[in-house]
Amino acid sequence: MRGTQDSLYWALLYLLVSLRKYELLHYSTEDQEAWLEGSGPGGRRLLRLKRHDVDWSRWLREDMIGMYPAAKQLSKQGFGKGAHIYNVYVSQWEPLDDWYGVAEEIGQRLPVSTVFLTERNEKEQLEFFRDALQLDVEEQRTLAALCLEEPEVLRYRLAYVMKQQQKKREDVLQYARPLVTKSLIALQLVMFALLELFGGSQNISTLLAFGAKSNALILQGEWWRFFTPMVLHIGLLHLLMNTLALYYIGSQLERVIGNLRFLVIYLFAGAAGSVLSFVFSDSISAGASGAIFGCFSALLYVVRIHSAVFPRSVMQSILTLIGINLLFGFVVPGIDNAGHIGGLLGGFLMAAAVHVPQQKGVPAKRIGALAAAVLLCGAALWYGYAVRGKDPQVPVTKAGIQMPGGRSYVYEKPLQEMWHME
Repeated sequence: MRGTQDSLYWALLYLLVSLRKYELLHYSTEDQEAWLEGSGPGGRRLLRLKRHDVDWSRWLREDMIGMYPAAKQLSKQGFGKGAHIYNVYVSQWEPLDDWYGVAEEIGQRLPVSTVFLTERNEKEQLEFFRDALQLDVEEQRTLAALCLEEPEVLRYRLAYVMKQQQKKREDVLQYARPLVTKSLIALQLVMFALLELFGGSQNISTLLAFGAKSNALILQGEWWRFFTPMVLHIGLLHLLMNTLALYYIGSQLERVIGNLRFLVIYLFAGAAGSVLSFVFSDSISAGASGAIFGCFSALLYVVRIHSAVFPRSVMQSILTLIGINLLFGFVVPGIDNAGHIGGLLGGFLMAAAVHVPQQKGVPAKRIGALAAAVLLCGAALWYGYAVRGKDPQVPVTKAGIQMPGGRSYVYEKPLQEMWHME
């Protein structure tokens, strides 16, 4: 591989980032050190690339010991998990004394392969490029041509590529303003104020009058109760928790997928949550949690599609939050977990159906996701109306609070036996 070692360092870094789409995890111009993660034939790789002329194995040992905390921290963040780790030194020569023992010693603490790319080991370089990095013949030729350029030119090229990638990330993450999210939050606050004004948000009659989910009333033809519960909340704490979740998760999702897509996902997930609650729970329920769980699962889909834009830790964080909230719903009484699971499924399927902006996606997969979403809700509705509808229902007594339009509702059972929070 001809050219100076400085050129080799910048050429290899540029090729991996621009052509092989490696993710640049850490980059220091001053230390001439970079951490990258990539995948390809043979699996994932975590690569540390260091430009330094190594004289003695003592320096190598100290450097590798200093490398260990960084590698461990990246592993905790999900980078390099299940990947082979390469510690690559671009040097004019190998250490003058025996360095293999040092590499083996450090390798017992951290499974890492130490590689030297020097002016004299061209054969070993080619083997590393071919076997470890899986560079094909054309990519090796490109690398050889890049090595003939000046280091400053290559550094400028890399900076330009990184700037373009950053702009692409910003375009993805700031595609739209979260106008729908803010509107939904405002609507939730207004509806909560109305509930308190007309009898209280924990009053069964008031909740029913404003559209809380009730199997008995749905079976009487009030189908809109699949949608209205998502703007109602039972108590101030319920409102605050769901509003905060909607603000953080909903805003992020809407910024990436746009206003209309977000609204479609939110409404479908909320309705899907109400449908599954209709099937599996006889309790009166209200809340936006089904729709918010749909935002969680939709964001999972978006992160998977834009894996190069979102840090890997984002997906792990979302999965953890979903797991904790589902577990909380199973353990704590008074929580409608059927609505949460329905929203989770509905949000993911509808996200796959509407996909993400500026990417067409595979039509067959989008149609399949839409069909699955419709079939899921259709089957649940059929079961709810045809099978569960024949079960004895909680009687409805029309009396009590009088609402505009002349409709009134009241339940005489104890409050804690009647409602569940979504």
